[in-house]
Amino acid sequence: MIEPQFGNLIGTVFREGLSAVAYPNGKFGYIDKLGILVIPMQFDQALIFSEGLAAVSIKEKWGYIDKAGKFVIEPQFRSAGSFSEGLAPIGSEPSAMRSEQTGVGTGYIDKTGKMAIKLGFDGASSFVDGIDKVYVESRIGYIDKKGNYIWKPTR
Repeated sequence: MIEPQFGNLIGTVFREGLSAVAYPNGKFGYIDKLGILVIPMQFDQALIFSEGLAAVSIKEKWGYIDKAGKFVIEPQFRSAGSFSEGLAPIGSEPSAMRSEQTGVGTGYIDKTGKMAIKLGFDGASSFVDGIDKVYVESRIGYIDKKGNYIWKPTR
């Protein structure tokens, strides 16, 4: 067991051998299953590891680190989610400003940080079996990994 020493374990979940933790000062880092701090407390927010990467934020911008704590994708997004099936949802600007012409909203990146599915959704979750649920103007739709609708947004 790990002796209580951290202010918060994110859902007390270990993924890929690590768990995000926070001290009372609000900074997040990661511990291993022995309770050893392996990635220093330096992030404003942190998500679980998935597919070798974890989304973390610094100064209200999200990026992705590897298990050594090094940035693989520099902080640049308004929001970020965990990787699933090689893609992660990211946000660029508030969804109220969503527009395909201005390139804002939620889209998906690959593990190199390259845009894989263009911005334009109001929200998204994670791919399961090649399908993800997306939100557009308070409606729910489903897309494939190329961004094509397999079920257009409906109420």
